[in-house]
Amino acid sequence: MQPGLKTNKRKRTHLSAFKGLCLRRVTPEGYFRDAENISSSEYPTITLRKPRSIINECADVYAMYAHGKICWLWGSTLFYGEEAVGELTPGEKMFASLGADIVIYPDKKLLNTHTLALTSLENETHASSARVFSCSQDGTKTPGAGFSKIEAAGVGLGFKEGDGVTVAGLSGALGDGNYMVQAAGENYLIVVHAQDPDEEITGEISIQRKAPDFDFICALDNRIWGASTTDHKICACKLGDPTNWEVFQGISTDAYQAIVPSPAPFTACSSDLGSVVFFKEEEIIRVFGNKPSNFQVTSYKMPGVEANSSKSIAYLESAVLYKGLTGVYVYDGGIPENISAFLGDNRYSNARAGAVNGKYYVSMLDETAGVYRLFVYDMRSGAWYRESAPEIKHFARSGNELYMFGADGKAYAVNASGLWYNKNRIPSTQISLKEQRIQWYFETAPMALCTPQRQYVTALHVRYSLKKDASFKIEMKCREDADYRAVGEFSGETGERGVTIDVPVRRSDSISLRFSGTDEATIFSIGKTFMEGSDR
Repeated sequence: MQPGLKTNKRKRTHLSAFKGLCLRRVTPEGYFRDAENISSSEYPTITLRKPRSIINECADVYAMYAHGKICWLWGSTLFYGEEAVGELTPGEKMFASLGADIVIYPDKKLLNTHTLALTSLENETHASSARVFSCSQDGTKTPGAGFSKIEAAGVGLGFKEGDGVTVAGLSGALGDGNYMVQAAGENYLIVVHAQDPDEEITGEISIQRKAPDFDFICALDNRIWGASTTDHKICACKLGDPTNWEVFQGISTDAYQAIVPSPAPFTACSSDLGSVVFFKEEEIIRVFGNKPSNFQVTSYKMPGVEANSSKSIAYLESAVLYKGLTGVYVYDGGIPENISAFLGDNRYSNARAGAVNGKYYVSMLDETAGVYRLFVYDMRSGAWYRESAPEIKHFARSGNELYMFGADGKAYAVNASGLWYNKNRIPSTQISLKEQRIQWYFETAPMALCTPQRQYVTALHVRYSLKKDASFKIEMKCREDADYRAVGEFSGETGERGVTIDVPVRRSDSISLRFSGTDEATIFSIGKTFMEGSDR
């Protein structure tokens, strides 16, 4: 009887859940070791990212902020919706809201979105010949009534009741110092000050209402908060009044200031977690409480926001995401969690980010490669992706749209909404075009890397669908190969279908696949048929 021959059984593996990028040295199966312009929109399948709207001539759009309508700076002109409301210095801005008002730094301006009046947070008047005397609360000259009246042409312009002001230039009972305004008119101010009943002062005077210089601002509970590295100080304005930062009467509406002991510079601030949070690179400072008498400043030694990455902060799914020294973090008020380990060991910096529809978009400088890259993190699936884009200077969200303003002078609307204003109301040459012929690709991890035996791959199995005018090709590389070689190409509109591709038989312990195409394709699953050989 002849001995029987032992035949190798054919085996098949199947992959139908794709987990995003993994740029580490070893890429687990199910992840991509490289990919661009694919999306998690139909997770766990692979699909093309959405085509964007491209808006030209946006190099001079320096800032944009959603507050009912869009507040945006084009060149030196500030717009609210389609209405030009005033002039600012060109450059990036910080915004924070109090009701109908928008506070704008570093210009220290206040935009009322009802009246469209753009005014200064600060005010200053001078008078060469002012008269100061003791008066009653209504301004009547009354010795010893606890108030002082300052009279001079135009001396009260721009001031209001409740302002904290700094007076300089006069000597005598009303000397240089800080005072509270009790009443104001065009040609007078009444301040809280018990002046010598018989003394009347005349002379030159200067009166100022000042706003601090801040590196970062945010808003919470009807106050604007700011941080100053120069002064190592955090401040809050008077309740509901961002024009006043020096009002201290011992009541709940007072302004607030606190010194932060650590010498490291502030790197960002946010108020998206129900309390004000100030960041340094290795410290997080939270302010608890609802009035100056119970404000409590608490510092934690935790990974904070990296310097020059303050614009990487974005609020998503009840958490704050930001770029720290060692990666991208998600912070929900507990211990920040690093979520970017799958982006590999390259050093990234100068991050800017925005968030919409459950996704965090972050543009960062890849210091190893010397180029900016746009990564997308899907909060729901935990997967990272990369999209083609220039360096993004700033992001701005409006409703369900996220605008990205590139170093190439163009703006990109990730959901293709187009212009953020009515172009018929603003004469311009800006146009909005939709992306065409988007190129995409992904490379799989080495398949069956952990199997010790050599394998004979005999066929690939792919389930896919294509839209009109879309196409893609498949390339394969064995571990021993230097380059990929094409094994199949597909084009033409089709619904979901599966194909089997016979491949040249070659013994190897692993294979990698590269899919690349143009326009909308969906990959549902990838499989292979193979026979196991010996381990030598």
